[in-house]
Amino acid sequence: MIRTLNCSSCGARNPLQKISAGKVLVVDDEVLQTEILSRILTECEVYCANDGRTAIDLALSVSPDLILLDVNMPAMDGFAVCEALRSMPESREIPVIFLTGNTDPNSVARAFQAGAVDYVPKPYESAEIRERVRTHLELKKSRESLARQNLLLEKTVREQEIDINLAHTLLRLINGSIPRYIDLADGRTFFVKVISQPCYQQGGDHFLVRTFTHNGRRRTVVSLKDQSGHKVNCVLRSIACDLYHNAIIRQHPDAGPGGQATLLNHAVVNSGSFLEDDFFTGINLELDHTTLTLKFIAAGHPPMILIRDNRVRLIPAGGNAGANLPFCVTADQVFVSDKVKLKLGDRIILFTDGLTAMPTRHNQRPLTNQELADQVRSICTETPGIRVALLAQKVMDAIHHRDGGDFKYNDTDDDISVLALELEGADYVEEVFCPADESELPGQVEKVVDRMVCFLKEKDFPANPISLRMAVNEALVNAWRHGNGGRSGQDILVRWHLGNDFNFEVIDRGAGFDPEKVVDPTVGENIEKNSGRGIYIIRKLVSWLRWRDHGRHLIGSIADHRIIAQTGNGGQSVPVVDLWKFLGR
Repeated sequence: MIRTLNCSSCGARNPLQKISAGKVLVVDDEVLQTEILSRILTECEVYCANDGRTAIDLALSVSPDLILLDVNMPAMDGFAVCEALRSMPESREIPVIFLTGNTDPNSVARAFQAGAVDYVPKPYESAEIRERVRTHLELKKSRESLARQNLLLEKTVREQEIDINLAHTLLRLINGSIPRYIDLADGRTFFVKVISQPCYQQGGDHFLVRTFTHNGRRRTVVSLKDQSGHKVNCVLRSIACDLYHNAIIRQHPDAGPGGQATLLNHAVVNSGSFLEDDFFTGINLELDHTTLTLKFIAAGHPPMILIRDNRVRLIPAGGNAGANLPFCVTADQVFVSDKVKLKLGDRIILFTDGLTAMPTRHNQRPLTNQELADQVRSICTETPGIRVALLAQKVMDAIHHRDGGDFKYNDTDDDISVLALELEGADYVEEVFCPADESELPGQVEKVVDRMVCFLKEKDFPANPISLRMAVNEALVNAWRHGNGGRSGQDILVRWHLGNDFNFEVIDRGAGFDPEKVVDPTVGENIEKNSGRGIYIIRKLVSWLRWRDHGRHLIGSIADHRIIAQTGNGGQSVPVVDLWKFLGR
């Protein structure tokens, strides 16, 4: 039997109904189940079938964007229907989500072997069904868009060189910007530094950092992937991979790195985006913000380097748990993860094999992973307690110096990517800032800034003193005038500490505001206004700026000037002279 449902009602299409989010074919031998699903999917154009043969005919005639398919049906079960759809060119690209009451591993594996993109166990929640359908409809649209863009990009490459900035822009649209700091529980933070030097315009390395909350627990996923080859399709495969990866993190937050890698591998193998000899390696981490448990998998990828106190380890080592084959070797590969408990001060370096391959450009043999770890150990011994950002910089500098290379430019035949991570605590120096009135404001600001400058000199931390003074001055003046409303008797807490960056914090007692809604004072009619100038100046002078407590708590981070700016999440700073011109001084 065939029935068509538009939004939540049966019958002819109503021209006054809103545009459908997509066509969904629901297949279940129980009429009640198809009725329930059609009412859940109110924004979709829903077609219903109650047996396998009818479902196949309907799929060929209406070309749905997605199929929800029951497994247990008489005559022709869901596995047989899915295999039949995959055997025909007209229907093989239609994504299929299985609905099943049987969730044992063999049944789930058989579902993926038949060609499903996902499965939902019965009984299901309405919100879960809507989210799964929405995600896979978006993915289908993305794949279709990628196919169109592929033709355009191939044409562009034939006519001109593709700019690496275009690739980075596309990936940033998918992954967002890489945060420099991630707030954990109990005042701890997770520092992230990206160093990326592609060998060609396109680049085959890509990374994502994604923080999410599930069942009250916050976790952060860090992934570094390395695509085979260096042609323009590397960009497209990178985009496809991270589209799928982000969707899988959202849909399966409890699957962990192993389960998510298994789902990702199955999705990309069956996406049509990879040719037979295409593959990619990857190392995926997941950090629990409260327990500090780090789960990880390495898929044909170099191990991570863990530095704890004076000990340097490669993890995973050899064939231990967490070591897996690369992605796209087989569709049914199951990825196995391992875990380690982190503690404050732990530093982690993730890298692609382009780092160890650098000596080959001067006909020297590549470094082994162990030799790289030995180089890290040597630097840590020379500079005990060295922060991970400077450590990663010194490692790259040492390898370049070893083979006589130029640090600022990658002329190897492989991309070089490094992610430097550190679990930071905070040993604060605090100052109470409380001018009695406007006349005391300059002197109080100067007192706080002078103390910060002395602190940095004692710690031998190289920071631009002019940028520091301007940034802290603007932060304190803004907090006093706008946060506390210029009222005497309301103190402002100022505190600072040294981690990978010099971090200063300004905490007022005002009503708060939304930092995301602050106008840009350098464009349009905003140029004539005074609002937004202080935050604009601070943002341009620091390496990273973030807020807590609805804008009442500002945190500015100023980077070590010994660290050379690289592509990735480097500083946002601009020459101080440009800001002085902006201020009209």
